[in-house]
Amino acid sequence: VDCAKTAARLVTEGKAHFLMKGIVGTPDLMRAVLAKEANLRGENLLSHIMMFESPGYHKMILMTDGTMNTFPDLEKKVQILDNAAWVLHKLGYERIYASCVCGAETVNPKIQSTVDAFELTQMTEKWQKYNMDVIGPVSVDLALSKDACAHKRFDAPGAGDADLLLVTNYEMGNAIYKTALCLTGCRAAGLIIGARVPIILVSRSDSADSKLASIALGAVIAGALLGALSGFLKTKFNVNEVISCIMFNWISLYCVNILLSKYKETTSPYTERLKTMAPQALLPSMGLGEFFTKNQYVTIAIPMAIIVSIVIWVLLEKT
Repeated sequence: VDCAKTAARLVTEGKAHFLMKGIVGTPDLMRAVLAKEANLRGENLLSHIMMFESPGYHKMILMTDGTMNTFPDLEKKVQILDNAAWVLHKLGYERIYASCVCGAETVNPKIQSTVDAFELTQMTEKWQKYNMDVIGPVSVDLALSKDACAHKRFDAPGAGDADLLLVTNYEMGNAIYKTALCLTGCRAAGLIIGARVPIILVSRSDSADSKLASIALGAVIAGALLGALSGFLKTKFNVNEVISCIMFNWISLYCVNILLSKYKETTSPYTERLKTMAPQALLPSMGLGEFFTKNQYVTIAIPMAIIVSIVIWVLLEKT
């Protein structure tokens, strides 16, 4: 409990950017997250997403919510589905196929989950902002298998081709998640969405690979793709994360400048500054200016920087 509170406090103070579940129980972690003094709760409902990469399916698939919301009503399901669609939209999905998974594909007034699933499909205006088609109720096979759809003569947008599975309750989601990991060789990444920072939440028994994938997914969702790459370099090769983040920032800056000046015919402030500098203030050019863009100077500073980097690396690592 104390370590969960400490982790939440570090995030609140800006000394950490993520929360990640370790060997603590989920209730202990979430009590620390939801504590008033932590100030980590956002405006939206908190919900859990699990992203799978399965050898038996032709693309990645996201499932929600198998952890946070135990038996959600229709109002909560709307928010859960919205959270998951936001994640896929953030990942660059231009069209999303969502399936509301139930025990069967027919609406039964005595089974509330099928009624809720049908209601979700009728909210077309709400899902339009994500370009998302929602079908339901459907069984798992109709969500994931086009062969099953053909046999059962079931036809709907995205049937057998789901990107997103909305499960009825915590029990169904948890069972699907752990069965997939144990029996099918899936890779998975899990996050809680809706807080002020990504909360990486996987099972305590999950592999290091799943936890690493969850960290990467959290970084991407937070809009920090280069941060995910820095984390990968740190984890795999022990590259200093401060240095790599700084260098990635500069690389991004100059790449954007090049793209803007080359394709939009605009001039960056750095180009203007170089154009007004006296010739004697510039390092000799390597003659590659036209290879990049007009007025972008590529000087001998580049090989000089590489040589100095190698020398410093030798001093730090080999002496």
